[in-house]
Amino acid sequence: MKNYELSIQNKSKVISNPTWEKVYEVLESLDGKKVSQASLKIEDVGFMTVAGGEFIEEKGQRVYIVEFFDENGDFNTLLNPNGDPDEYFFLATGQIATDIADIHLGGFQEVVHAMKYFYQTRELSNDLDWE
Repeated sequence: MKNYELSIQNKSKVISNPTWEKVYEVLESLDGKKVSQASLKIEDVGFMTVAGGEFIEEKGQRVYIVEFFDENGDFNTLLNPNGDPDEYFFLATGQIATDIADIHLGGFQEVVHAMKYFYQTRELSNDLDWE
């Protein structure tokens, strides 16, 4: 089995070989304030990072950005096919906050789907849209 590493808030806490339940617990803790970033690194594959978790009133839910970086430095961002590419929301993404296009913001269910698929298969889910 490849080594897994779950890091929370830019490695302020690191958990080696976490269970899926622990990964899910960390995702649930993302609130955009106290905890706004978590990454799952899989040895020889790359890492998936999730940031945000703030409740955006206009969206009626907590929103997140999900990115995957492979071992070669290439990356993919999870797309929201219903998002507006011209609308931006201010979101905490780890130690900084920035404007992120609505098309790059997803809800909790998409985050869980992306991360669980990556955790189980070490690949990106084809059921989701990536760019």
